[in-house]
Amino acid sequence: MPLFMLFLLAIEREANAQKLVIRLNSGIESIEPLTTVQKIYFSTNELIVDLKTGPDDTYQLSDVRKIYFDAAVSVDDNTLPESQKLRVWPNPAGNSIIIEGIPVQEGSISIYSMEGRQVMTRVISTGNESIDISGLRQGLYLVTIPGYTTKFIKR
Repeated sequence: MPLFMLFLLAIEREANAQKLVIRLNSGIESIEPLTTVQKIYFSTNELIVDLKTGPDDTYQLSDVRKIYFDAAVSVDDNTLPESQKLRVWPNPAGNSIIIEGIPVQEGSISIYSMEGRQVMTRVISTGNESIDISGLRQGLYLVTIPGYTTKFIKR
């Protein structure tokens, strides 16, 4: 479910100039800005790109050579002043992370794998939290609290 996480990122923060590219066996490429894509799904032997406006794009799976995004996913972290940003360190992390900049409010911190699985939840108690991540596998993770999202790498 990596596409789920991509759409979560696009909702939480503005995705920068990302495009979905579908390359067919014939060499033709179909390019759609992610801002125009509602969802992507498979139906029997077809790939369907549900667009926000206009008709859906439908491709026979046997005709699709490659599906990719035109660049690495980037998230605009510069929309908030430095004093209002959620920060995770160290990054990359070993056995624990410290999350700073948590707004004082009731709620919880959630950590998601890039497959879209919630792997950890913790109740917020202060503006800075130390979290044991020794049980997580290596990889990229998203940290979310209401209204904020950031990422970290587990070594």
